[in-house]
Amino acid sequence: MKNRKIHIRQYKAGEEAQLWALFYHTIHQVNTQDYTEIQINAWAPKQVDMESWITKTQGRSPFVCLSNQQIVGYSDLQPSGNIDHFLCHY
Repeated sequence: MKNRKIHIRQYKAGEEAQLWALFYHTIHQVNTQDYTEIQINAWAPKQVDMESWITKTQGRSPFVCLSNQQIVGYSDLQPSGNIDHFLCHY
């Protein structure tokens, strides 16, 4: 197996749609064993209000994880020390 370098950096404005896609597809791929379809669709609906998502993303100020220049994960660390999102590509 080829070694892949992982790079972590602060997210950049304009990456919100990529983070939404990662969020949506990961929820719909990984969490189907633990949640009902109704719960999953409520958590990550097919149609998203992108303006709201952008505002939430900017408020989280996440870190992104890149492999071969592709975002493969992201996380945030809130001022309280809590983590709201911590996702890896499925």
